[in-house]
Amino acid sequence: MEILEGMLSDDSGDAFYSQNGDVSDYSGDDSDDSDYIVHGSNLQFYMDVDMSEFQSVVDVDEHGILNKQTETVGNDIVHEELEVIQSDDYQYAGFYEDERTTMLKEMSTSTPCSHGEIHLKPYRVGQCFKTKKEVVDYMHSHAVNTRRSLYLAKNDKIRIRVKCGGVVGQSTEIVECGGPSTRSKTRSVKACTSKYLANLIVPQIQSNPRIPIKALHEELCKKLELGMSVQKVARAKQMVERVIRGDYQLQYGYLKDYALELLNTNPGTTVRINVYPEPCLSTTTRTFRRIYVCLGALKLGFKVRLRDFLGVDGTFLKGPYPGQPVEYAVVEAKTTSSWTWFMELLGEDLELGANSNFTFISDRQKGIIPAVAKVFPNAEHRFCLRHIQENMKKQWKGKELSDKVWECGRETTLNHFKYAMDDLEKINDEAHYWLCKIPADTWSKSHFSGRAHTDCLLNNLCKVFNAKIDEGRDKPIITCLEYIREYLMKRLCVVQKEIDKCQRKLSTTTTIILEEIKTQAAKYVAKYNGAGKYQVASTWQDQYVVNLIEISCTCRFWEITGFPCRHVVSAIWNKTENGEDAPDVEEWVHPCYKLSTWRAMYLNKIDPINGHSMWPKRDCPFTLTPPKHHTQVGRPKKKRRRGVDEPNSQTTKLSRKFLAITCSKCHNKGHNSRTCKGQGGIGEVGPKGKTHAKGKTQGKGKGVGNYVK
Repeated sequence: MEILEGMLSDDSGDAFYSQNGDVSDYSGDDSDDSDYIVHGSNLQFYMDVDMSEFQSVVDVDEHGILNKQTETVGNDIVHEELEVIQSDDYQYAGFYEDERTTMLKEMSTSTPCSHGEIHLKPYRVGQCFKTKKEVVDYMHSHAVNTRRSLYLAKNDKIRIRVKCGGVVGQSTEIVECGGPSTRSKTRSVKACTSKYLANLIVPQIQSNPRIPIKALHEELCKKLELGMSVQKVARAKQMVERVIRGDYQLQYGYLKDYALELLNTNPGTTVRINVYPEPCLSTTTRTFRRIYVCLGALKLGFKVRLRDFLGVDGTFLKGPYPGQPVEYAVVEAKTTSSWTWFMELLGEDLELGANSNFTFISDRQKGIIPAVAKVFPNAEHRFCLRHIQENMKKQWKGKELSDKVWECGRETTLNHFKYAMDDLEKINDEAHYWLCKIPADTWSKSHFSGRAHTDCLLNNLCKVFNAKIDEGRDKPIITCLEYIREYLMKRLCVVQKEIDKCQRKLSTTTTIILEEIKTQAAKYVAKYNGAGKYQVASTWQDQYVVNLIEISCTCRFWEITGFPCRHVVSAIWNKTENGEDAPDVEEWVHPCYKLSTWRAMYLNKIDPINGHSMWPKRDCPFTLTPPKHHTQVGRPKKKRRRGVDEPNSQTTKLSRKFLAITCSKCHNKGHNSRTCKGQGGIGEVGPKGKTHAKGKTQGKGKGVGNYVK
């Protein structure tokens, strides 16, 4: 399964809207998003949201782990439902026995032993349990605490007889009145099952879900003084995780109720569930295929954004039923069909028509490219330059080549773009030919239109979001959706606090960028022509023409971003110095960067929802079942796929990848001493500056090639 997401850039520079999708025919970098590399010119303002206290709203206690409330006090275990009946009122098998009652009274009397100590008794006369299962569980707890091999000698409807299978040891003292047992203790107790261990570690897993199994195993062995396998501890932890997070399969049955709860608590929300077609209409089950969620608060915030720009991306779910997420969706795979379905619902919710001049940015996924072209034929579709660079690295490596590609993407004018492409051709003509096949209007600023008011080259709007929901991607379907909803709900509150702190006309990130532009503008000199145009130049003969009437600059930065560039700022200052009336520099910024727009986007908040027990029940004739899943061969991968030339951060040594080995016998490259047959490489320098001949050997000795003078 995959998560499709659509992200809208807000005024803070951070991701506001999110939408995730899966494509099985993906042609691009398939790396994870938690360590996504962001270029400095596209760095986004980051808002930290604490998700450490997230808890699932669906608790499926299939094994009854959380139903037992036990408290251990020393070697004695006290149950909440435990009842004690007086010995004189004790009834056995429906009648009273005077002799038996007398004997039981004597046994229940607390008498000190020969050492003067009164030992705690795990069982007391008249102790009553409601069910036989409670007696068995009580016996198992006693067996583990005392490390005895207790077993059921008799187990029928009215009687349970427990015996100890340990060996009787020799004692030189007389043990009186319930003193310590003379049976030998053992480190192998059958009562210490994975289910019993699961009841013990519930609080620990809740507070520290990422505790390693080996550490948990060592702690349990030390605490209980018993021997147990690591596999048993792993099964116990898996039981607890299933209870805490919810069961993967069972949560699909609650998905319709969850959707109804979202609709009731968040007005304006859209939830669509799609199932696989069933050939037999009489069946009462349907197989889950996709779910689409658009929260009402995010939808209202989108309509006041004043910026027609949306980032679209997909990420993988890590659970046993994979799928794709201000809108997000979980689909079966990132295919053209799923992307088209998602884009159609997106356009319907956000009121984007087929002729909308919107701008999308995504990876070069084969599924999303035809989907955007089909649903929004007039839209501008950009590609993430970082993924283009990563694809290029698979064939042509080198820092100089990568830097030149970024230079081509950052150029804002056609002339400078052509100069940069010519330099790229001189470095590597094959890479230049490969890059020319990708339309320049999808990855270079020089070909961008100004309708999106952003020059973003990276899809880090979605990548940052994917990294934040990484903790929820391996959870069951409802828990995963709730993790995303709760993250968005808390993030709106965090951004609102930043908005309340802001005292200027522009948003926080906009203010920082504008101050940097003002610093650069001090190096330029503007000359007025008397007709609203200015010739702005620097000491490095960097010269452009600014037209304040038409709001344009020949560098095209103002046109692309809506930000006054350093040339425009210099012209505004020149106009003010000459006594002409000119607004402040902040007034020349596009309204999408104003604080009022930022505040309007986050005015609506996401409402919380009730727990599973309070959800309304939808009257639906069929039940949802999990999608069909084919387990892939090998161990599931959790870590992201690193780039071709990206070093491994877990090692302290440089990688020897792509390095040719040298034989220690013949000193030729391409083989080692074990496979050396005396082959020599033409033109390869050997010892003493001599070259080796190819294909000649020197007898049966060490196989050193003959030297040619």
